[in-house]
Amino acid sequence: GAGVLWMPLAQSVPELYAAALFMILGVSMNAASLNALLSQYADPENRGRLLGLGQMSAGAGRIAGPVLAGVVFANLGISWPFFAGAMVMVAMAALSRRISSRRIG
Repeated sequence: GAGVLWMPLAQSVPELYAAALFMILGVSMNAASLNALLSQYADPENRGRLLGLGQMSAGAGRIAGPVLAGVVFANLGISWPFFAGAMVMVAMAALSRRISSRRIG
């Protein structure tokens, strides 16, 4: 999230590279962590189905994300796809906290 938010605010090439590095690290850690969580929350007999559903959702996001970012870019400007992505991340983080609270409770 920090890299996505930092990207449109970067004032120099080194800052842009640093923001890209944050984005790369975030995506790399996110994929492994999500698969681990999915495998832990699934029943053993449904684990493969849930992991497949997770991969399908990730693929759909890789298709829909750039399309929606292009629409936002065309309508609002060059920086707004990053700001919109950061807002979606904040919303998903809040939703995930609600889901984990419900699971614990």
